Amino acid sequence: MYQDWKEVKITGRGGRGRGRGRGRGGVSSRGGSGGGRNIPGSKRYGGANQTGNNYRGNVRRMEDEEGEESMRHQRVPASIARKIRSNRSTKGWSQKELATRLKQNMRVVQDWESGKAMFNKRMLANFERALGTKLR
Repeated sequence: MYQDWKEVKITGRGGRGRGRGRGRGGVSSRGGSGGGRNIPGSKRYGGANQTGNNYRGNVRRMEDEEGEESMRHQRVPASIARKIRSNRSTKGWSQKELATRLKQNMRVVQDWESGKAMFNKRMLANFERALGTKLR
């Protein structure tokens, strides 16, 4: 059984430090032309410029098959956002006060009350605990 493997020779120091670029040292194949330095990076490392890349076509096909709604993350329902806002205001708390009780940033409370945040059961449980009511 014969395997046609090319011999690889590692040249240069290849250590880390300032001023050392890719042009020095590196991997070269014996008998090749310049150790592969004339080959563009996209071809050498399998970059996005290769002709076989069909990523966008695959995504479009998935959107067509499943619908656009299944590709999006689930947001906070408007009913839950309303309940958070009303319970917070009945307790007389500002958004900042609720955020400190949740040990979160004020932006988190703003996003949940406006319905822009991604729905998370664990965070919903934290809101329920801080407000002392069921929100589901």
